[in-house]
Amino acid sequence: MQLTNKFSIMSKTIFQVFLILAFLTMSQSAFSQTITLNAECGKILEGEFTALHERQDVKIRLGAGDVLEVNIIPVGKYLKVRAIILDPAGAEIVNSVNGMFRTDKKSLIIKTETLSASGVYTLQVYDDMGSTYESFVGAYSAYFTCYKRNGEIIGPK
Repeated sequence: MQLTNKFSIMSKTIFQVFLILAFLTMSQSAFSQTITLNAECGKILEGEFTALHERQDVKIRLGAGDVLEVNIIPVGKYLKVRAIILDPAGAEIVNSVNGMFRTDKKSLIIKTETLSASGVYTLQVYDDMGSTYESFVGAYSAYFTCYKRNGEIIGPK
C-alpha cells in the first residue's frame, strides 16, 4: 500500500511539472513574436505590430565613431513603444527604460553615444512597456538619423 501511495504522489508531481512546462512553452510562443526588419541611415521605416507583446528587431549597419538617433512615432492614440539598442555582439548599449509610459508622449527618441565598433546594430522595438503593462497592435514610423564620424549628418528628408 505504501509503495502505491508513493507511486501515485510521484505520478501526480511529474504530471504537474509537465503541465507547467507545457504552459510556459505555449505562453512563450503565444506572447513573444519577433520580426526582423532592415533600416538605413537617412531612411524612414514603416513598421506595424500585428500581435500583442511583439518585438521587432531592426538591423542597421554603422561604423565606429558614428552616433545613431531614432525617433519612433506611433500612429494613433493607443500604441506605446519602448526600445533597446544592441551592439554587434548583442550587448545592450541603450535602453529607453520606460519608453512611452507617460500617455502625453507622442514619440520616443533613442540615441547612442559615439559607437566603439563597426558592424550591424539592432534596434529592438516593443509594443508594450514590459511584462506588466498593456500591449496594443498598431503602426509606427521610425526616422533614422546617423551622425557619421567625419561630421556628416544623414537624416530623413
